[in-house]
Amino acid sequence: RVRVAEADLQLVSGDLGFVTDAGISSEARWKHANFTGGGRSLTITALAQTGWLALTENPDIRYRLAVSLKQPAFLNRRASGLITPFIEHRDDVQDRSTQYGVNATYVQRFRATRSVSLDYQIARRQIYDYRFGDLVSGDIDLLTFLTQVAQGALDSTGSSLRSSTFTLSGNFASLDDPANPRRGAVLKPGIQVTAPTAISSTAYWRIGASANGFVPLGSRSVIATRASLGHVYPFGKSIPAPGEAPLVKYLQLRDAL
Repeated sequence: RVRVAEADLQLVSGDLGFVTDAGISSEARWKHANFTGGGRSLTITALAQTGWLALTENPDIRYRLAVSLKQPAFLNRRASGLITPFIEHRDDVQDRSTQYGVNATYVQRFRATRSVSLDYQIARRQIYDYRFGDLVSGDIDLLTFLTQVAQGALDSTGSSLRSSTFTLSGNFASLDDPANPRRGAVLKPGIQVTAPTAISSTAYWRIGASANGFVPLGSRSVIATRASLGHVYPFGKSIPAPGEAPLVKYLQLRDAL
């Protein structure tokens, strides 16, 4: 005997919690599982990190709205295509700015836990105010910073930064239970490059990888670990010219870093 049932086509879900450096935070999602038919799904996601009750002096305040349209069986039955326009406003130790843009993503799935994706993002960030939390961490020498600001180097960073990036990433997992893993590992390598550089304010390669591991501890507990590493290789317009202030390039590359 086989029973076939149809679930609701529309789903509303959300999360509410507390983040130490972002305060009271929430995320809401609305999804239509068969938008205009054909198995297409439309998802609207809204994120709010309010900064209320945060434990840091300069909380990570962030508001984001994204709309994602997913087309299954794109080019072949194991692939899917996504188009995701978004807008985000942030106010944190880095800057106070608004970014808007769109992502176009192609996902090729080989197994339930193994896939490769190619993403292209074009976006523009409007910066209203630069922040210098980097001084606290020691990433920028205070004397050098004050000298370059006095020379007007900060003004040359511009208030609008454009980005055009391609990202190739993979997801390879070996888990006993993908929904609730107790044993296994997940590896996520990735490589990103700005292209074409003519429409991007920066030029760099970024390579990196993250790995998650799960080991059972008794019958009810699991030890979960995570490690990540990466490196950014600037080139072209992101390498300071002779006599040019390195601070300018550093500020432009902060998102990549």
